[in-house]
Amino acid sequence: MISQLPALLERLPRPDQAGTFSVAAAPTEAAYYVGRDNSGYAALLIRTSGATNRVPLVLAGIEARFSVACRIEERDGEVRTENLTVVSCRSQERAAERYFLTTMEFLAATLGPNPTVAAVAEVVDRLVDLFQRLAKTPRKNMVGLAGELLVIRAATDPASAVRAWRVDQDERYDFAVGSLRLDAKATTTDRRAHEVSFEQANPPPGTTGILSSLVVQPAAGGFSLAELVSDIEARIELHDLILKLRTVVADTLGRDMQSALGWSFDLARATSSLRMYDMSVIPAIRPPLPAGVAGVRFLTELAGCRQLGKARIDALAPVERALLPP
Repeated sequence: MISQLPALLERLPRPDQAGTFSVAAAPTEAAYYVGRDNSGYAALLIRTSGATNRVPLVLAGIEARFSVACRIEERDGEVRTENLTVVSCRSQERAAERYFLTTMEFLAATLGPNPTVAAVAEVVDRLVDLFQRLAKTPRKNMVGLAGELLVIRAATDPASAVRAWRVDQDERYDFAVGSLRLDAKATTTDRRAHEVSFEQANPPPGTTGILSSLVVQPAAGGFSLAELVSDIEARIELHDLILKLRTVVADTLGRDMQSALGWSFDLARATSSLRMYDMSVIPAIRPPLPAGVAGVRFLTELAGCRQLGKARIDALAPVERALLPP
């Protein structure tokens, strides 16, 4: 079902009669229809089995009605009534519709050909959580997020990188697995000067801290954030990790996400600029801090700083090396 539903929706007319859905069957899953109701809202209609005592839900721009009689009209003109679970997007913005449908595609792929009402309800809860994040204040700018995503894209195993990626913006490091702590820093200038915290520059004993530095420069007509996210999704394929990727992106960009995804940058410049540095040798404030001093942040200038050495990389465990470029 991947990436097919938005194209199907584009070809569906708005039905004239109230309570009717104009639908098209999903090409690879007999239990699913993509549809549009007479108000023009996009929906996924699903044949479900099991208990039907779930109450309807309207939250964060998502509406779900479980196992209800639906009048559907297919493109060949056939009209009939089926008992279906309806999950709809209460926005007619094209970008929101597409995001809703592409997210539902991979979530639905986890349900299989005979989904139950309970399983669909769990999927709806995850979808609502995602859309609730889109109503929040942005927590990081596009350049910073692009830097993190480019580290994932460049990783030997992008799926492992997503698995190790932060869940919350307030986590100390962007990536953590085993004894590795990696933080991505991006700048729009050729001067590799990045703000780091005292704690980032001095990781816990027994761990290895790496600073990943990139130059991410805006470029009209360049590679967009949306394309970058899609590129990573194609590389990782696993549904749970795709959901994590989308959740972190939504949590980071918040209500600005739809416009932010259109922001573009010079991909060739960014990828060729990627450098890895050992946190223990970058210019930094080292312990101990004076008594009563905390929350220290400073600018570190990496010009002339040697990159992460092969011996340091070889000392990492395989699961840790998977986060670094091949």
